[in-house]
Amino acid sequence: MNFRWPNPPSLSICDLKDAGLVRSSQDGPRVGYCINFDGLRRLKALVAII
Repeated sequence: MNFRWPNPPSLSICDLKDAGLVRSSQDGPRVGYCINFDGLRRLKALVAII
């Protein structure tokens, strides 16, 4: 049985998008990613509490 895991960078970006830390925009076949600074601020505030 051959099982292949998904591409790790793609999985990581998907996790960051789900967490609200990364945004994406698509232009035809290309996808651009950038930091979601609102999500990053929320994360920094949460970590500061801990």
